[in-house]
Amino acid sequence: MRKEWINPSGLPPDKGGGSFKRTSDYLDKAQFLHNKIVNTFHPNSYAHYGADAKHASYGEVVWEISDYCADTTGWQEWPIVYDTRQGRLEVARWEKNQSNMPFSKGMTFGKPASIYATLQSATAPGDQTVPVRSADHQLRSGKFKGVFRQTGYEHQSSYEDKDVIASTLYCIVRIAQQAKWVCVKELLA
Repeated sequence: MRKEWINPSGLPPDKGGGSFKRTSDYLDKAQFLHNKIVNTFHPNSYAHYGADAKHASYGEVVWEISDYCADTTGWQEWPIVYDTRQGRLEVARWEKNQSNMPFSKGMTFGKPASIYATLQSATAPGDQTVPVRSADHQLRSGKFKGVFRQTGYEHQSSYEDKDVIASTLYCIVRIAQQAKWVCVKELLA
């Protein structure tokens, strides 16, 4: 774990900067809440989501390691030499059982040869943010009055898509039709 990934601002925790412990605590709280509400839906719920192969999302994160690195044992301990912040890391492999001596394969002039890890492209259908296998939970839950599994848009700009607007309007009308309406005169009486 690199501290700058958790606290890129470099601020101390008392000034709003993150720490590993604080981040872990927040993640634990979020996971607890998520587990508690995972199947909680209003009985008159509708949903829509993107399920498009042309707008792939990360259903899983896959890193390709340099070809000459046949053994990735202990990769979690390898120090990051350089991070492009664009999906490519340069790491150095260290032999854990040899008092941090560089691993011998690929060494040049007593220094370990760099190993490159390259983030592979997203491959899961989705909306470029949420993979379809996560969004399909709504469909499989059996708790929604209607679910629109759609294509043709990216997550952030979904409400610019005419089909999303149409399905949202449909859902709003269906929800309004189920509402119990009371005449204003009755409320004032």
